[in-house]
Amino acid sequence: MKIGIAAFGDVEATVERCRRLGVDRVYIDCPSLPGFQENGYPDPASLRAFKGRLEEQGIEAPAAHFWLAKWPSRPPLREGATNPDVLLRRDRRCLEAMLRTLELLEENGIPKVLLHIDLGRPTDAGEAEACWEGLVDFYRELIPAAEQCGVGSGTTASTGSSRTGCANGRWRRACAWKSTGPIRTKHGVARFWWGPGRS
Repeated sequence: MKIGIAAFGDVEATVERCRRLGVDRVYIDCPSLPGFQENGYPDPASLRAFKGRLEEQGIEAPAAHFWLAKWPSRPPLREGATNPDVLLRRDRRCLEAMLRTLELLEENGIPKVLLHIDLGRPTDAGEAEACWEGLVDFYRELIPAAEQCGVGSGTTASTGSSRTGCANGRWRRACAWKSTGPIRTKHGVARFWWGPGRS
């Protein structure tokens, strides 16, 4: 088993933490790098330099991480839940930024990405289905783009906190999970499940 920890944009702090914990691999937190807050993806030179400085210290960075549809920054729908308005509007800026992030990972030899979801349910219950369809549409573009870039992708939901809504057992039993149905990829068939979030 190989264990890695998050790297949040500070090389010295990351190396010190890796030494203390006895690990030699990390996943790069893209939102912590320069450029992300402005553009929705890391500045290419900053990502390259950060990864290079880690490697100089013997720390591998085979993966990266960012939050799905968290950019552009906007007020949360409610505490602990990202506003799903970008899905309802099919916001191309948000999607194009995520696609650019995948390209940057390919350019920098980072073969894996973890997309974290903490999207809330729309305040208008009548928009829940449209929100779900928007999420599926995002994935229908993200999956082929990741494959074209040679970047393996995974998705996780917030866990362990009843405050954030999430995928702990209590919340999972309390909500109706939905599935995208099969999405064909070159590696077979992918299927994603999503709960509509905490009200």
